[in-house]
Amino acid sequence: AGSLAEFNLFTGDPGYQRIELAHLREVTTDQVRAVLRKFLLDQPAVILACIPAANAERPAPTAPRAIANQPAAASALASETGGPRSFDPAAPDRSSAPPSGASPQPSVPAVTMATLASGARSGVVRFRRAPWCAASLALPMGRRAETELLTGMASLAAALFSEGTRRFSTIEFTDRLDSLGASLSIGSDDDEIFYSLSVLDRELEPALELLFDAALEPRLDAQDFERMLTQRRTAIATRGEQPTAVAARAWARLMHGDTPLGRSALSAGASLTNLTLDEISRFHARGAHARGARLALAGPRPNTELEALVQRGLARLPAANEDAHVLSTQARLWPAPGRVFLVDHPGAQQTELRIGQLSVPSTHAEFFPLAVLNFILGGSFSSRINLNLREAKGFTYGARSSFAGGVLPGSFLVSAAVETSVSSAAAREVLHELTQIREGVRAEELDFAKAALRESLSTQYESCEARRALIDRALKFDWPADYPLLRVRQLENLTLADLDRLAREFLDPAAWIVLAVGDAGAIGDSLEELGLGAAQRLDIDGRLIQR
Repeated sequence: AGSLAEFNLFTGDPGYQRIELAHLREVTTDQVRAVLRKFLLDQPAVILACIPAANAERPAPTAPRAIANQPAAASALASETGGPRSFDPAAPDRSSAPPSGASPQPSVPAVTMATLASGARSGVVRFRRAPWCAASLALPMGRRAETELLTGMASLAAALFSEGTRRFSTIEFTDRLDSLGASLSIGSDDDEIFYSLSVLDRELEPALELLFDAALEPRLDAQDFERMLTQRRTAIATRGEQPTAVAARAWARLMHGDTPLGRSALSAGASLTNLTLDEISRFHARGAHARGARLALAGPRPNTELEALVQRGLARLPAANEDAHVLSTQARLWPAPGRVFLVDHPGAQQTELRIGQLSVPSTHAEFFPLAVLNFILGGSFSSRINLNLREAKGFTYGARSSFAGGVLPGSFLVSAAVETSVSSAAAREVLHELTQIREGVRAEELDFAKAALRESLSTQYESCEARRALIDRALKFDWPADYPLLRVRQLENLTLADLDRLAREFLDPAAWIVLAVGDAGAIGDSLEELGLGAAQRLDIDGRLIQR
């Protein structure tokens, strides 16, 4: 859609992409060299050198050069390209949008899910629109598998697992993926280390083999490990420079306290001394097994063929031994003294605001109805919170809220970055909107939410990756394969009374916490005007500063 609009604007022909593609295919290397010389080499430039403060030597300043006559250059370029194209009077009338057709009926593709005797779970779904496959493997060794002494292990291990296998070095592994046209990414979250694969169907088998090689036989090279530690040290040393990241760490600690979900890998308390290569190897061995693993696969082949591939891959996973990870189930709210918290970021021109409370997991029976309530409150551009803080008050570019969910209880969170001088006023407006939603939802708000979410539920499984994610979520949260259709029925049956009850039950004024990351000298006193008590000071790791 963006391409059609852009070509329509600049050429008058939304289908001009075909002509441009033909031009691109005709470009020669000599032409590339010619435009490089004409437009880049020996042209005005900004050259910036960043020198550590401890180094007394400075590079000699670069002499300024004259700036080219920009209008003249643009005029010359227009003359070379023939200028803008004129409109074709015989073209279709695009002065008004065509009428919308009937909305698609919500549907769910045929999904096959299974639980193996080993404890692994699998799910497959067919996607025939393109010869493309998407696969994911999750192994139970995320943050919830960490002990306090091994805080940060999951994210460090995931980074190291991306550096090749026992058979292939990093470059060799990357080259093999490239030769297949495959993309493999490895990451970690609260619950697992996650391997995500995209590949053409004709190369699915060798790509899956590489995925399992990476999952079961990571290279664990000492030089790679030292490089990862250096990167982690740098991240810890600079952790206070990004207010958004500081707010995320502090909020996690306020919500979950001294538990794996509340501890941050990027904090002064995260000891890198215990994160040795041997510990990473043991961490991998305790989590790379069948029990609790899940494999999701979407592709153009029939489900029976996809299921055979999945079963073959999961058969490579060893059985869990007695030393397997036991994932933490702690998700408690930190019993902190006070309701308002402040992290000082001296000189900040804006404040990162976070307001909310501990809430429910994704498996809660009311989780989706709460998402509908949140759509009205802060989950869309036209939501109450955004229209107030952005459109009416001009405090922020955007404010949003969400029920985070997860295997364990997540938080309900309102977030916004606001100009420093209106920090307290913005927080007060958020608290006002939370109070007002408890007074009742309007009929037109529910009607709009139903229409918007119904359209979303009808069209959200049209890509291969979306179908993979569908079955992965079903496997992770033990939802039925047709859970989107169940949500459609929930949506249709929701009433104003239902949303009013949810707002009163799950948005508790006595539980709301306010976190501000900003210039304490400019906003500290004003936060007391919220009527929630004095602001308690936290450090950049979210720990209470004792006075």
